[in-house]
Amino acid sequence: MLIKELCLQATTLHGSIVAAGVIEDGELTGYFIKPKVPLQNAEKMSEMVMHANIVAVIGTSNEDFFGEFGYLMAHWKHADVFIFPIDVETPKLLVIRVVRPYDHEEIVQQMTDFMREKRIKLTGVPRAPDQ
Repeated sequence: MLIKELCLQATTLHGSIVAAGVIEDGELTGYFIKPKVPLQNAEKMSEMVMHANIVAVIGTSNEDFFGEFGYLMAHWKHADVFIFPIDVETPKLLVIRVVRPYDHEEIVQQMTDFMREKRIKLTGVPRAPDQ
């Protein structure tokens, strides 16, 4: 399945999911943004992708204590972002932007079911260099 199609399908899971993208090796490899959702300029988008990748790597640093890293959620005034580590041969991240109102657990369950249906493993986040 093409990455853009995967992202489009992810945005159809819930009315509050307004964008989805895949990050691979620190690069945005595909995305879909619903109409009328503001798009960042290329420089800002690149910076945001780099930040998501760094945060996901940091999320793995305590796996020895907490267990396997599942997902990360960040909350801002105007939108929230969920970052799911996925593994489809190489480490990738599936990132979704969500606007309120929504139910956190419902979004996580829908995304988990979606990735299971697409046979996307919920592991494979890039590891910190010493791991």
